Amino acid sequence: MIEKMPPRNRKRRISDDERIQITSARFDSIRTSGMVTPLAVLAKRFQRNEAVISRVIAQSLRAQFVEVRVLRDEDRAPERHADLERDLLRKYRGLLSAIVVGVKHPPDGPGSSEEALDYGDRVHQALGHALSLEIARGTLIKNGEQLGVGPGRGVYETVRALLHQPQLRASGVTLVSLSGVGYLRHHARNRNLLLDPDFMVVFLSEAFEKPVVIDLVSSPIVVEAEKRSGGPIHRWLGSEDRNRRPLDTAILGVGVLSPGNRFYQEATVSQPSAQEVIYQPIREPLRALLRTAEQVSTPAYVPVGDLGYHLFFVPPPPDVSVPEESRLVIVRQIETINARLLSAHEQDFKAMRSVVLVAGTECKARAMHHIITGDLAAVTHLCTDVFAARVLRSS
Repeated sequence: MIEKMPPRNRKRRISDDERIQITSARFDSIRTSGMVTPLAVLAKRFQRNEAVISRVIAQSLRAQFVEVRVLRDEDRAPERHADLERDLLRKYRGLLSAIVVGVKHPPDGPGSSEEALDYGDRVHQALGHALSLEIARGTLIKNGEQLGVGPGRGVYETVRALLHQPQLRASGVTLVSLSGVGYLRHHARNRNLLLDPDFMVVFLSEAFEKPVVIDLVSSPIVVEAEKRSGGPIHRWLGSEDRNRRPLDTAILGVGVLSPGNRFYQEATVSQPSAQEVIYQPIREPLRALLRTAEQVSTPAYVPVGDLGYHLFFVPPPPDVSVPEESRLVIVRQIETINARLLSAHEQDFKAMRSVVLVAGTECKARAMHHIITGDLAAVTHLCTDVFAARVLRSS
């Protein structure tokens, strides 16, 4: 009797499409878990031996069927929340567009901690990247545009990200710095950056394909007392001798008088060697304002906002009570400081035809809500993070 042998398994040919699928699947999970997909999982999914799977991946990479690139954070398209974007557009009827970017949950602990400041930097980096993609589409900046540029991290990160995009094709553009120099620095200790408009308009000019006109302030943010002549200080922006027409568009950030803000820093620094000398004329008024503001501040509400180096009172949410006497004191203190700042002010903001607001973190949401709903500026485009957007939606 002849014993029959079991049939041998016939090798299945691996097509080029299957090689690509196997190799791609090996690296797909890096996006979510940071780890490659185990060979055992791939072997089960594709019904192949683990050794075959390993060999196919190596061959595919050598033959360049699949190319694996390590992307920097600024190369990754930011995650956007379309549902929140729609909600904000329904709520704030003056908005023409809204960008809501997904970010990690904010850290616990005080806002003055290094972890909190670093978190704020990462949030604004994500916002700047998202806004740069929108600007790069060519829909926000048109031919002949007068474009104002404000100070701050959100604006800086937008300009920085734009330099990695295809150059803008708009021609006849004028870039206008919207404040004097306040030596606004980046929180990251290993980055020697100044975030004032005078510096940023120069960087931004490199993002254009054609030559642009650059208007600088070239003066410190705080003016000397003797420059006042019985009334408001002479404002550089829109001064009559320049015959300036209103700005078409301005890109502005938002701050509040809390850790990380330049005015807060100058109000709290004690060592003379760490003080910036240009703030000396307003240092005591800033300290007085901070003392008053802290009496009514909460973790989610700060009564003093900052729009392009212009301070303003932020109305409290329904669950926070600010006595009328305290409100009047804060308003008077703000007026005293604003009178000494070489920056755009309320009449300038109101004259701007379109304002692009780029700002994030939950503590700024009330200030952003006031700007969007009030008559301080005509905000038409908003770029913010998911946590600030939720507060805005419920405000």
